[in-house]
Amino acid sequence: MIALKKMLPILLAILMLFAMMPMTAETVFAIDADVTPPEIDISSLKVTLPEGKTEVTVGDSVTVSVKITDTNDISYVYISYAYPGKMQTQTYDPKYNAETESYEVTIPITEDVPFGVCKIFNISARDRKDNYVELNNIEAVETLYPDIPAAFFQPQADLSAGDFTVVSPDEEVTLTIGVYDKTESACGEGGTYTFNDEDRTHTADKFTVAKGSSVQLVAAPAEGYEFVGWCEGKITGDTDELRIEPAGEIGTSNPVGKFSANKDVILCAVFKAVDGMPNDPCANGHTIDSWTTKTPATEIAAGVRIGICSVCGKTETQAIAMLSPTLKAVKILKPKAAKKSATIKWKKISKKDLKKIKKVEIQYSTDKNFKNDVKSKYPSAKKTSYKIKGLKKGKKYYVHIRAYTKSGGVVHVSKWSAQKPVKVK
Repeated sequence: MIALKKMLPILLAILMLFAMMPMTAETVFAIDADVTPPEIDISSLKVTLPEGKTEVTVGDSVTVSVKITDTNDISYVYISYAYPGKMQTQTYDPKYNAETESYEVTIPITEDVPFGVCKIFNISARDRKDNYVELNNIEAVETLYPDIPAAFFQPQADLSAGDFTVVSPDEEVTLTIGVYDKTESACGEGGTYTFNDEDRTHTADKFTVAKGSSVQLVAAPAEGYEFVGWCEGKITGDTDELRIEPAGEIGTSNPVGKFSANKDVILCAVFKAVDGMPNDPCANGHTIDSWTTKTPATEIAAGVRIGICSVCGKTETQAIAMLSPTLKAVKILKPKAAKKSATIKWKKISKKDLKKIKKVEIQYSTDKNFKNDVKSKYPSAKKTSYKIKGLKKGKKYYVHIRAYTKSGGVVHVSKWSAQKPVKVK
């Protein structure tokens, strides 16, 4: 014991000496403690179908891709699908595509794949440090294992972007298509349409095609008419002649309609007479035989046409009516005021509508009629709220919103929502 007491000061001195020494690479001991699993980017998850199709059938294939990153190399990635009617999953091994920076797998649709909606069951990945991540699709879990508590399958995520539908190649659907003159309320007038690039044109007809097949319709207005849009139709009249009139709201104003024929439908191509074309007189009373569109009408602005009289050369300019909105309206909720700001809220847009709606246009002004001091914001349609900053303290603002999408340089919108007031704090 006495010897230990004599050695204690010496041991303490040695420890203090080590504490005072500078730390170098040789004196530092580090442990590689990577415990972070790979990160699955759900927003990048997508399914690519054959061109022109919204559903697939035997002989087709789909490509599923998702971005997954990690600080270390990824050891493997698995995507498991739950197929309708089957009590087990099918697992696929996607490979990394350096060009897209995604893990991709192409799934052939064989006779073994049942008809219906195919859903991702889960996505899993493991890195070289053995860190593991797994995301489960609760919809597929509840379908496949209804007797097991959903809480058992954690964590959960919305993997619906990986859904695809398989249909029978033997089924057929009937397409009934006609034209309608909105100006005169006359069936079979105002223009024609072409079905799948056939040489002949139609005013009304029925077509039988394989379910899931791609169909193209092209509307062609007659002289003195313009195309308004496609809409659902109904068969009318009690004669042998097929007559179709509108039965729903006008949809897309694009004269070229491409879609996958998945069910029996009745469609109507709606046209209307164009004011001033082709026989309105010029200022000198002469007939104007030729009109040229200077600025096409859109869903957000009227267009302009110019007519030149062939007799006196007089030029006439006239407006083209703004096109009808084609997107589904967005419901605005009560705004929330804050200090020099306001949060605008709206009802969540469905996944189906999000395929067409990319943004929400928020228009706000201190002018109730939106004539002066009007400003706009364009947040993502996936959100359900947006905070507008920099507002004037104590001022009352008026807000309305609408769906907004720009595709190929063409803007599509919905009707404006109801107007909501908000007083800034």
